[in-house]
Amino acid sequence: MQKVKKGVVPAAGLGTRLYPMAEVQPKEMLPIGGRPMIYYTVLEAPLSGLEEVYIVVSEGKDSLRRYLEQGELDKDLQEQGEGGRIRSPHITFVDQPVGSCPRPYFQACVCVPEIVKCDP
Repeated sequence: MQKVKKGVVPAAGLGTRLYPMAEVQPKEMLPIGGRPMIYYTVLEAPLSGLEEVYIVVSEGKDSLRRYLEQGELDKDLQEQGEGGRIRSPHITFVDQPVGSCPRPYFQACVCVPEIVKCDP
């Protein structure tokens, strides 16, 4: 059995269940314990053996992209004392087409097969 190395994180939703907090910023950037929610999701990836994470996003997720692209996650890992032990996975953003599907989790999975291919 092959080891799973790739993960998909659906992050394209509007966060309507978290209204009004998610009206101001993406739900993935809402703080929990002083860190954005996405921190815990991406932190768990290497701990689970994942090397690559595909984050499916929609419009309006600029702060999420910035946090992950500009090394904020690595900075947070260093502050936690995890920088030497845990390396953030390779992150690829996948844009979900606007209005493409009424079932966002399903659409997130439809967006990535060509990228993930048959690799586990």
